[in-house]
Amino acid sequence: MDLILWELIRAAGLIAFGLLTLSVFMGVAVNARALDGVMKRAWANEVHGTAAVLGAVFIAMHVGLVLVDQYVPFSPIAVLVPLASNWRPWPVAAGIVSLYLATTLLVSTYLRPAIGHRTWRLIHYGGFLGWAAALLHGITAGSDAGVAWMQYLYLLAGGAVALVTIFRVLAPSPSASGGLPASRHP
Repeated sequence: MDLILWELIRAAGLIAFGLLTLSVFMGVAVNARALDGVMKRAWANEVHGTAAVLGAVFIAMHVGLVLVDQYVPFSPIAVLVPLASNWRPWPVAAGIVSLYLATTLLVSTYLRPAIGHRTWRLIHYGGFLGWAAALLHGITAGSDAGVAWMQYLYLLAGGAVALVTIFRVLAPSPSASGGLPASRHP
């Protein structure tokens, strides 16, 4: 039973990271209009939002399963307070920071009409930091971090987010080319 639980913890963490990577990639790609020739912006935006919500679900599963595990026991404080864990405190803290940033970003999206676009946009930029914290958490706390296929996965994820971000920074503003401002996507 312990082995099954450990596999579920790993799977939930990996799926959460994959979904967060997809969400960040698609969010930047929509904003940069990087996929306009490949798919409709509404579809790309839907993938972005759905991946974010599903990522949050798998983060919750990952944390919940960690709390149930007795091989490396965690208290609720250890999974909610950065540096409170006795097991790999800094890598666990990176995961906790990612959890809080992802949750804040997701909640802010639903509160966007109340908080305004500018505040929502500022919070949204925290998604990069949340994703980077999740990457750091996986690399430093993940039991598979030393395995070649996992290193390739992290390299692919980091490369994809970096490339689409560079494209976004270097691409001309859609408003300069007569399109809608980049910050207008839903």
